[in-house]
Amino acid sequence: MPAIPAANELPHESLAEIVDSAVQGIIIHKGGPPLFVNRAVARLVGARDVQEVVGRSILEWIHEGDRARIAGHVAARLEGNNADVPRDYQFRLLRLDGGERWVDCRATAIRWQGDLAVLATIFDITPQKQAEAARARSQTLFERVFTASPDMLALFYLDSGVFLDVNPHFAEAIGLDRRHVLGQTVFDLRFWDDTSMPLKLRAAMRQQRSIRDREAVARCSDGRLFPIRFSAEKLVVDGADVVLIIARDISEEKRREAELRTSRDAAELANRSKSEFLANMSHELRTPLNAILGFSEIIRAETLGPIGDPRYKEYAADIHRSGSHLLEIINDILDLSKVEAGRLEIHPEKMEVGEVVDQCVRLVRERARRAGISLSVAVEPMDLEVAADRRLVKQILLNLLSNAIKFTPEGGKVTIRARRTPDGSCLLCVADTGIGMSPGEIRKAMVPFGQVDSVFTRRHEGTGLGLPLVQAFVQAHGGTLKLESEKGRGTRADVILPDVLR
Repeated sequence: MPAIPAANELPHESLAEIVDSAVQGIIIHKGGPPLFVNRAVARLVGARDVQEVVGRSILEWIHEGDRARIAGHVAARLEGNNADVPRDYQFRLLRLDGGERWVDCRATAIRWQGDLAVLATIFDITPQKQAEAARARSQTLFERVFTASPDMLALFYLDSGVFLDVNPHFAEAIGLDRRHVLGQTVFDLRFWDDTSMPLKLRAAMRQQRSIRDREAVARCSDGRLFPIRFSAEKLVVDGADVVLIIARDISEEKRREAELRTSRDAAELANRSKSEFLANMSHELRTPLNAILGFSEIIRAETLGPIGDPRYKEYAADIHRSGSHLLEIINDILDLSKVEAGRLEIHPEKMEVGEVVDQCVRLVRERARRAGISLSVAVEPMDLEVAADRRLVKQILLNLLSNAIKFTPEGGKVTIRARRTPDGSCLLCVADTGIGMSPGEIRKAMVPFGQVDSVFTRRHEGTGLGLPLVQAFVQAHGGTLKLESEKGRGTRADVILPDVLR
């Protein structure tokens, strides 16, 4: 192996090239313009070559905030007090483009041409300084958020359970001074009502980095218990695993939930009581009403012989007409009470739609004739069948036809159509040329007991149960009701009834 030459045996040109090519910056100076700088220093300050550096005093390249300190170090070394100043230190260099770079400097005094001079080597540590500043900002921000947060925050070591820090809200919630919490463990503090919670939490955090939105019961120093919702996050602080607990007292939230449950239960009980009352009262009213209707019909028809004064016959007709109207109202209320009580049952059977439509039209035809309204019927095909509850389908059609006749002025027209849809369902359509409704009035009409006209101005009698009952009967079949209406132009109701036995 060839011998390695000593440094003093190297040619002067080789030594200069090695120093000039070094990665670290090398400077020799006496406090004024540099006596020597390598290319690394020129690159560090943004100069094109070393000549731009040696033309200015070395202190001019140092940031004003560090200049006095560095000047003191230089002066001490040049006076021979090299041991009295630090060998390593950091400062900021100014660049020609106006920027600045942090450098780590190692300096010492040397002999240069018979006089004392300073030899300094510098490394660019700007990225490290920037990272340190970012960490410091993050730490400051975390401390501010930690202290100001309205939630309870606590930091403890995962392995030992020792509290590293807690915020004021945590200490206030458990009724202890923060100083009395620090140094204790999660096992000693008995923050959790469930004494096994610290062990469960530690086991969970060793398996996963976070826990979200868990509920538990916390204990105050005076023994009072209160519900909390908490999350946990595993962090690394100074190489150790630390758990951050974020908790919130949800006592008020639980109280509101309890009030809502109580209110809901009370409302459901009241609704069931109302439905049962309506059902019972409706049955109680129908019994005497049937007698009124029957006897008034006998009197009106003079079944047992003439009654003399014709006015009695008119009165009997009025009694029968009023009783019939009252019976319709009671039937509607009874059906609604069944719907609300969840006792509405359907009894499907195969039926001819045309036959049901014809029966309904016969029942309303005389009313339409007296009102001067024409009826039009179209069923396609004539043998159209569907499996549905015959009684409910008749009530659907009768309610829609009654509404159409009731709200269509003299000279108007009501159309009833029935046809099969592509999916095999049955479409029933009742359309009129009546007064129509706005979108807001449609929404109101679909609410039980809703009346489109006010109680003072409405011209048409009724309970406001027609459309809600139609909706309920249609939904009981798994079908749909669609209403289209325009003020002054009429209303169209489309009912789609699926074949429930298919």
